[in-house]
Amino acid sequence: TSALFLLSIIWGTAFIAIDYALENNWNTFTILTIRGLLSGLLLLPFAIKDKIWKNKKLIKHITIAGIFLFLGYSLQIGCLLPNSHALILT
Repeated sequence: TSALFLLSIIWGTAFIAIDYALENNWNTFTILTIRGLLSGLLLLPFAIKDKIWKNKKLIKHITIAGIFLFLGYSLQIGCLLPNSHALILT
């Protein structure tokens, strides 16, 4: 249950942080860069522990997924798509 509590805190603060950034006219790609760097730093210890860099196929799949996530977030946060379709992308 503590993991779910931590997850809900992280999930909830993400919306607050993005709302703050958008109200203060931050660039879309600045928001995406900070969000990606923070999540990457949080996952880095697990990647080091499991030595994922040795699995080339996994690295390829992670890269492809990252590109699609970046495009989805860019379109959603950049308001290029209507808000009703934003849930489909992410």
